Amino acid sequence: MTPTSRAGEVGRVNDTIRIVALGGLGEIGMNCTVIELGGRLLIIDCGVTFPDALPGVDVIHPDFSFLRSRREDVEAVVLTHGHEDHIGALPYLLQEMDVPIHGPAYALGLVESRLAEFELPDPPRLLRYTARQRLSIGPFDVQPYRVTHSIPDAYGLILRTAHGVLIHSGDFKIDPNPTDGNHFDAELLEQLGDEGVRLLMSD
Repeated sequence: MTPTSRAGEVGRVNDTIRIVALGGLGEIGMNCTVIELGGRLLIIDCGVTFPDALPGVDVIHPDFSFLRSRREDVEAVVLTHGHEDHIGALPYLLQEMDVPIHGPAYALGLVESRLAEFELPDPPRLLRYTARQRLSIGPFDVQPYRVTHSIPDAYGLILRTAHGVLIHSGDFKIDPNPTDGNHFDAELLEQLGDEGVRLLMSD
């Protein structure tokens, strides 16, 4: 497993997991992480950030040059929740490439409303997932688990690979009394901890 945030290193080693952070590290917002497995790419979140001191600039989205150079290898985008810093760059990505978007119902509702403001070359493919559902996306085995956050219907993601289990936490707080009644799935994480986790990416 070779973690990296250097978009220029695009070698295709089929027995390697590569992690490319296009945004969201060392900054607030613009969350976008690419996981490479078997030469295929999975995008986790695709958000914007809001500049404080750039007059005339409303939002900043990740640099998609890495994805553009590998567009035929992109399997899908998987969303963790519906905040703009996790979904706001989707219209710009979908103007360049047609990829399916997997996400929870509330996030997809926000995405659908946001995309209606843009002219896209292809109709968006929005695919709803539910808690603990196993998603088979190309070579990726992805399972969302519920977390509590300041927005409803928020999830972390479990990726099971031949190299071990990877967990992407998404944004979360551990709230014992969530207003929507949907509790943090500590039970599933405890099971995974007992089995062994190769990498935890925690926000």
